[in-house]
Formats: sequence, structure tokens, C-alpha cells
Amino acid sequence: MGMLLIVAGVGVPLLLGLCELWYRVLDGPFPKLPDGINVLNIYRRRLYPWIGVAVAVVALMAGMLRAGPVSWRENLSIAIWVGGVFSLMALWFFHYKARRFDYGRTALKSNPWFHWVYTEGELERWKVESGPDSEAWIGPDGLLFGGEYAPWALCIYQLVRAEAQTDPSPRLNFTFKMLSLGSSSRYGEESSSEEVMHVPIPVGRSADLEVIERGLRALCPDAEIRLVRTDPQ
Repeated sequence: MGMLLIVAGVGVPLLLGLCELWYRVLDGPFPKLPDGINVLNIYRRRLYPWIGVAVAVVALMAGMLRAGPVSWRENLSIAIWVGGVFSLMALWFFHYKARRFDYGRTALKSNPWFHWVYTEGELERWKVESGPDSEAWIGPDGLLFGGEYAPWALCIYQLVRAEAQTDPSPRLNFTFKMLSLGSSSRYGEESSSEEVMHVPIPVGRSADLEVIERGLRALCPDAEIRLVRTDPQ
């Protein structure tokens, strides 16, 4: 048991460190923030209850190991180690993603290309509910609209298509591909899903689309970007 603790104490941090390095190679460094800017803690805070649940489950299983029959201990010990390591790996992945989103959202709001503020009449015309999140932030670090943040080019979340439409109202449609953790399709390909964010274009801001398209083409060279071929105004 002592040797197992030593191996786990050295091997697990090393494995997590290698995973962190690999994802940073794929995604690039975390966004640099201006001095004095505090990083938001929105997405990591949502993860804390799940961390508590995982810790409670492992602690409960450890208690059962001490209180249960001797004949159970070997199998239960294996289950505890497997469950603990799996939980640690999964929670590390989700925490890494949450940190990325917190940093990206903070960087976006501190340095956007455009910050669109809608009037009450515009929101009614687009059938969008007004509120503290009824604004749009678009910049090099992603898109924020309706309280939802989307990065442009992470390995697990990336823009694949952006286009403008005029019917039934002027808006931008951003399609993102999301990769699933540790899943694959029947034929060995990556399992992914798509999410579409619809962002209304404020009156008089159609000239912004050229800047947005130019920036997205530089950040997402493989995505389909069609924002200025159709004038949404």
C-alpha cells in the first residue's frame, strides 16, 4: 500500500502536468490580461459542487473500506483507486476548460473589437429578452452574448462557420464545434456536436462586420466566414 501511494503521488501529478502541457500546446498560452484586472470565476465556480460530490463519494468508499468485511477490502481498494484517479482526471479536464473560459471571457471584456449595446426597441423587434446580459461582446478572445461565452479556436471548442442573415431580422449566426471528453464515434472518429449562437446586429453597425470578418479569418483559417457578402442593413 505504501509503494502504491508513492507511485500515485508521483505518477498522477506527472500525468496531469503532461496533459496540461499538451493542451497548452494545442490551444496556445492563456490570454494575457491588463494589470489590475481580476480573472472572472464564473465557470470554475459552477464546477465546485461537482468537486465536492466526487470528494464525498471517494471519502464514503474509503469509510466503507475500513468498516466493511475483510473479504471486501481488496476489491474495494481497487475500486477506490480506479474511481479516484478517473474522477481526478475528469475534474482536471473540466477545471482546465473552466479556467480557459474564465480567462477568455475576462480578456474579451477588457479588449473587444466591438461592444454592442441594444436598445429596448431593438430587443423587442428581435424577440430577445432584455436584461443585464442583453449585450454583445465580440473580439479576438471570443464571443459573449446573452450571458453565454464562446471562444473562437480552442481544441475542444472552435468556430466552424459564421454568416450574416437578413430574414427575419439582421443577425450573425456563429456555429461552433464542441468535442466530447474521451468519446468517439462508431468508426473511430472524434465525437462532436454543434452549437449555434444568434447575435442581432444593432442599427447602424453593419460596417463592423468587415472588421469582424477580417479578424475571424485570421484567427480561424479553416472556418467558413461569410459576413459581408450580404448587407444585413
